[in-house]
Amino acid sequence: EAKKAYLIAYKEFDKLKEFESQVEYLKTTNDTLINISGSYFYNFTPEENLIINLVKEEDNEHDPDAIAAYLNGQKIGYVANSDYTLIDEVKSASKIKNLIKDNSQAKILFIYLDEYIIAKLL
Repeated sequence: EAKKAYLIAYKEFDKLKEFESQVEYLKTTNDTLINISGSYFYNFTPEENLIINLVKEEDNEHDPDAIAAYLNGQKIGYVANSDYTLIDEVKSASKIKNLIKDNSQAKILFIYLDEYIIAKLL
């Protein structure tokens, strides 16, 4: 609601319409959605419609459920797997690890609340 109020206050009605569309999609989709975290660390600037590769990192010392995200052979982040990097409508790496194979892909759909890179498993 705060985001809506902000966009209305600053008369950014096109952005408001886009935001409301994102909220509706998140609430109603049956797609398996993920959030890509760590993109700033990897100097990755997300763009809609990019297809990324997902690679399990079972030997990751910090998280045995880690799933790395790659674009053109470069690591761009990880599938979010902690409470502070997740939102209700997306699945964590732990929840999807058994759904994906090593050659799985996801499509970046949009950036939600200027923070969350929302992607759909393909």
